[in-house]
Amino acid sequence: MHTASTLNTQPKIPVDNVKSYLNHERRAEVRICMDREAVILRWNETNGQEQTDEASCIDLSRGGVLLAHSKPFELGDTLKITFNANSMLQSTITGVVCRCNWSGSEYSVALQLI
Repeated sequence: MHTASTLNTQPKIPVDNVKSYLNHERRAEVRICMDREAVILRWNETNGQEQTDEASCIDLSRGGVLLAHSKPFELGDTLKITFNANSMLQSTITGVVCRCNWSGSEYSVALQLI
């Protein structure tokens, strides 16, 4: 028989370590590893022309997406990300760039979903 205490899977964090824990893991949502799944990106250049390119999805959460891409994006850029392109499972989400850093061989692009 399971009791409420045995069903609770949240780690117990000592009160004095809560601040340290929260500084280490700032995300409230669980991240799902996407194993660099290929996605299609669409965005508009400043002249209004739509651009399309491939990227790799690193991870996904209810609030955001982390991508790897060969080119940088500006903070505030809006991107459309399509998963499973050209299949019955195709799905597109929209996000705004909140971080973009060079990570040695590609750009790490973090988006907040809107």
